[in-house]
Amino acid sequence: MKILLIESAVTGHHLSYLNAIIEKQVEGNEVYVILPEKCEISNKVKKQINIKLEKDGKRDYFKWIKKVNDVIDEIEPDLVHFIYADDLYRYFGIGIKKPVKYKSVLTVHQLRRGKLHDLSIRMLSAKFSSTVVHTAALKETLGGLKIKTVDHIEYPQFGAHEKEAQEKALESLGINKDEIHGKVLLCLGGTREDKGLDILLEALKEVKEPYHLIVAGAEQHFKRDFIEKETEGYKDKVSLFLEFLSEEKFGHCLNAADILVLPYKKAFDGASGPLGEGVWVEKEIIGPSHGSLGDIIEKHHLGRTFEAENAQDLRRVISEELKKNDFEIDEKYKEYHKMMDVERFKEDYDALYKRLVK
Repeated sequence: MKILLIESAVTGHHLSYLNAIIEKQVEGNEVYVILPEKCEISNKVKKQINIKLEKDGKRDYFKWIKKVNDVIDEIEPDLVHFIYADDLYRYFGIGIKKPVKYKSVLTVHQLRRGKLHDLSIRMLSAKFSSTVVHTAALKETLGGLKIKTVDHIEYPQFGAHEKEAQEKALESLGINKDEIHGKVLLCLGGTREDKGLDILLEALKEVKEPYHLIVAGAEQHFKRDFIEKETEGYKDKVSLFLEFLSEEKFGHCLNAADILVLPYKKAFDGASGPLGEGVWVEKEIIGPSHGSLGDIIEKHHLGRTFEAENAQDLRRVISEELKKNDFEIDEKYKEYHKMMDVERFKEDYDALYKRLVK
C-alpha cells in the first residue's frame, strides 16, 4: 500500500499523532508525508515533502492545495489522508480533488457549527472515502448532517505520563506544598480564546473554599498581563507557567493537580488532548456540558460539568468539588481510561486503511 499523509501543523500533539499512524505501517507499505517544515519523524517514512500552508488568505490556500495535488499526481498513492481538516473549512475544500484512483481520509478534530460551517463539512466529506472524528457525539452530529461515511477513532493520550506523588510534582514545579491550602486546580494547554481561561479566572474571584490554581501552557490569546490583572485579588493562590511545556514539565503539572478544569467555550466541539492526559493519570475533570466534552465527561463519569460560558455555574461546581473528599474512580472511568491507549488508536487507523484499500 502506498500512503500519503498530509499535515499542515507541527505544534502540540500534531507530530505525535502523525508518528503514531506511521509506526503501525508494516514493512512493504510506502509512506510519504507532507509537512510544513522539515521535522524529525519516523524512519518508516520513504519521503518527507515540505509544503507550508500560509494562513493569510485564499491565494496562499490555493497555492498550497495545488502543490499538494501535484504531489498526489506524482506519487499516485493508494490512500491519501488529510490529518488536520480544520485548515480546510474556510474554503469549503475547494481545490481538493475527488479521488478516482485512490481512497481518501479526512480527520476532523474540532467541529464548528453554523449554516456555512455545516455546508463546508458536507462539501468536504463528499470528497472523501471516510471522515474521521474523535468523539461519539461528533459522529452523531455529522450523521445528523446526512454525512454517512463517518468513522469514530478515540483521541488517545500520547505522552503516556506516569503517575507521581503530588508533593514531588509540586516540588519539581517550584511550588511549596506547605503553602498550599485546599485542592490544586489545573488549567492546561495554550491560552486560546475558545478554551475559556477568562471564564475560569472570573469564576474563581468569588470561590470561598481554599484552592491553588496552576495555569500551564503556551501564551496565546490570553496574555500574561490579562491573567495577572484578572487574578490580582487571589494572586497568592496562582502559579503561572506560560510557556511551551516540555514533556517532563507537562507531566509534573498533571500530577500536581487534584482537578483538571477545562473551561472551554461553545465554539469548541471536539476531542481534548488535556482531557485524555488527565484521565490517563486518573484526575477528576471539570468541563462544559456542551458538545463532545460534556458527553464524554458525563457518560464516562470523569467528573462534573457546568453550563458552558457561565462563570457563575462554573464557580458553583468548583466550590462543591473543593468541599468533597478525594474523587472516586468507578468502572466507567476505568473503561474510558482503556480507550485512551495509543496502541488502540494505531490499530483503529490501521484497520480503517486496510478496509478502504482492499
